[in-house]
Amino acid sequence: MLTPGFFYNNGEEMDGSDKRKTVKGYILVIISACAFGTMGIANRFAYNHGADMASLMSMRFLVVTVFYIIYMRLRRLSWRLPFKKALVLVILGLGLYANVVFFFYRAVEFISPAMASLILYTYPAMVGILGHFFLGERLTGRHLISLAVVMAGCGLIVSGPMDNLAGRGLLYAFCTALFYAVYIIGNRKILSDVHPVVSAAYMGASCAVYFLVFQLLQGSFTYSFDVGGWVAMLVLAFWCTIAGILAFFHGMMILGATKASIVSTFEPLFTALLAWIILGDMIGYLQWIGGICILSGVLLLRIRGRKNKVENEGTPDA
Repeated sequence: MLTPGFFYNNGEEMDGSDKRKTVKGYILVIISACAFGTMGIANRFAYNHGADMASLMSMRFLVVTVFYIIYMRLRRLSWRLPFKKALVLVILGLGLYANVVFFFYRAVEFISPAMASLILYTYPAMVGILGHFFLGERLTGRHLISLAVVMAGCGLIVSGPMDNLAGRGLLYAFCTALFYAVYIIGNRKILSDVHPVVSAAYMGASCAVYFLVFQLLQGSFTYSFDVGGWVAMLVLAFWCTIAGILAFFHGMMILGATKASIVSTFEPLFTALLAWIILGDMIGYLQWIGGICILSGVLLLRIRGRKNKVENEGTPDA
């Protein structure tokens, strides 16, 4: 929530230009959260209009890749990286992030986009655990409390009656969170000095290749979905992916990673509201309570205490 007095971390009050810049940062991160929060609804909308996953996603990421080629040329950012880092980016894109996209699309075929988005937000707790075992990061009492709160929230979300299809959707959503957590760990361990836009460009190109191969194996180079499917594809490419990533990046440059990641927890709430408005999807009161628990656990990890450093996990841009 924005208040009249903004302060730097050292407690000094900002001047007018700094306040305006900070407001701009908040607006950019909120725009990013809304863009990412639209993803599940756009996926469901495309599915309802006859779009198969491979065709939809290959076209989405081809558009994204072409955009990044043009954008990076205009901003004089080079695709060229040391071979090892370029190879790692391709492996992370093909082996991990493409599966994040795959599992999230499958999840919203079977469960509400709001529920899928809430379950996806268990990934910061997963990052904390994986970071402890694979990066040697200290697992503090705050991490353990956060994990307990998140797990309680997951228990409430899955506690309601469900059929086999809903169970599959929940499984896909948890797989989305797990693959995204591993993707973050890979980026943090190896690629901390790669420009975020360059990393996003490699991710887009890798996903395009992944889903084109998927199409080849299926023999489905038809793109037979109707106008609604094409509109959903363009929304996914330009709004959910390009605008979401660039808005978050520029907002983070102004606010810092910690504040940006806190503001970004608005995303699943926006997804729930938009799913209700556009799709008429509602989730039960137990699922709402579970979602509040998950977001509370995430905020516990992200809010910085005076003496503790906060780990920042990034934002999901499946």
